[in-house]
Amino acid sequence: MIALRGYTITEELYSDLKSSIYRGHRDKDGLEVIIKTLRSEYPTPKELAQIRHEFELTRELGLTGSVRPYELLKYNNG
Repeated sequence: MIALRGYTITEELYSDLKSSIYRGHRDKDGLEVIIKTLRSEYPTPKELAQIRHEFELTRELGLTGSVRPYELLKYNNG
């Protein structure tokens, strides 16, 4: 599993060739989170743009009952 400063990862929920999704919590307040990371050690500009677009789109929707993104963080080279 990954190590992400400020978060404790408790389980991997899903993984494919491009991304992994984890469950955990934010250390400062215990907030339960879902974390999505790109698997490539050196993601392409297209992959980075795609995950940034996904973040922005999901944040703007603000639908009740859907996952709400809190922040977009740099992880390793992505």
